[in-house]
Amino acid sequence: MRALSWLVGRVGDEAGGFTVSVSGRRDGRAVIRRMGMTARRDGGRIPSQLAGIAVAHLLTGRLRTPGLVVLLSRLTAPEVRTALRDRGSGLWRRDDDAGDWRPWEG
Repeated sequence: MRALSWLVGRVGDEAGGFTVSVSGRRDGRAVIRRMGMTARRDGGRIPSQLAGIAVAHLLTGRLRTPGLVVLLSRLTAPEVRTALRDRGSGLWRRDDDAGDWRPWEG
């Protein structure tokens, strides 16, 4: 198994991503929303990126709340998007089944 893992690692890259779909009804109409995230590097570390952002803010003194906090209540959406972009990640959205994926801005 280690040999196979080593071999696959030679031809792969570090990119990664995921998508999430949510469906429901709004004003009696079926609605589907899709969101995705891509990472050009360190794709396997996507789940820990918010923790890395929090640590960076703690180390620079921008996050001063002691103890457990909800990170997104302490950082604005633009701060999180900028931090993700600086790490080589992108957030994407697609409304319903029509249209193309586009950058998520809000």
